[in-house]
Amino acid sequence: MPSGCMVFNIAGLGSGQRCGSRLWCRPKLRNWKDYVKVGENFYLFSMIQSYETRWFFRACPALLMEWFAGRGLRFDAPGNSVRADYYLPLPSDKGLGVKLREGRIEIKQLLAGRGEHPFPPFKSKGKVEHWVKWGFAVEEKDELGRQIIGEKRHDWIEVGKERLGFTYSFGPEGRTAEVPIHTPIPEGCQVELSRISVFGKDYFTFGLEAFSRAGHLEENFRHGAGDFFSALDEWRQGNPTDELRMPVELSMGYPEFLSCLFYAL
Repeated sequence: MPSGCMVFNIAGLGSGQRCGSRLWCRPKLRNWKDYVKVGENFYLFSMIQSYETRWFFRACPALLMEWFAGRGLRFDAPGNSVRADYYLPLPSDKGLGVKLREGRIEIKQLLAGRGEHPFPPFKSKGKVEHWVKWGFAVEEKDELGRQIIGEKRHDWIEVGKERLGFTYSFGPEGRTAEVPIHTPIPEGCQVELSRISVFGKDYFTFGLEAFSRAGHLEENFRHGAGDFFSALDEWRQGNPTDELRMPVELSMGYPEFLSCLFYAL
C-alpha cells in the first residue's frame, strides 16, 4: 500500500483511489469537514440526512385525522395535490429506497437504527432511524422515465400519495414556528399524515422527519416529537376521541413497508 494511505469503506463517496488489487485509499477530498462518518462509511454533508419515525395503517387513527382536520387539513380538500411516486422493487433490502418522482430520482439509504422510542402520554412506540437521501434531476424526455411512468413498464411500484402536514422550524434561542411542509429551512422537523394507494389498496402513514444543517438531528427530532405529541395531547383534552395506539410493529420506513406488501402478494 502506498505510504500515507488510510483504508476505509467509501460508500457515498464514489470510487476513490485504488491501492493494490483489493484495498482503497482515502481519496483527495476538498475538506474533511464536508464529510460525516457513520459506522465505517463517510458521507457528504450535502446529502440530506434525517432522523425519522413512521407508522403505516389500513385505517387512519381517528385522533390523528381529527387533529389535522381541526387545523384545516383534510383529505380530498380542494387544492390538495395528489402525486404518484414510482419505487424500484427491492423486496430483499429494507434499508434502501429508489424512487422516481416529479422529474427526479431519489435514493434513500438507512444508515443506522436509533432504537425503539415511546411517545408519551400515548400508547405509541416507534422505531427511530437515521437516513440519508440523494436527489438527481431527470430530463423530461428521458426514455426510461417515460416508460416507467407513462407506459407502466419495468414493474416499478406505483404509490399514489395525498399528503397533509407542516414543518416545525427551529430558530435561535429555542424559537419554534410552523411553516408549510415544503418550505426550505435549515433546522426543523416535518409532521406528515398521508393517504397512499399501492397495489390497488389504500393505506395511511404518519411520520416525523427531522433534519439539520448544523448536525442537530437527534435534538431536532426530540424537539419536534415533543412539540407534536404535546399539542396532540392538549387538543385531546377538549376533544374526547379514541385512544391513539401506534404500536412499534407498525413502525417502519417505506422500503420495509413495500417489502412487506410485495411478499404478501
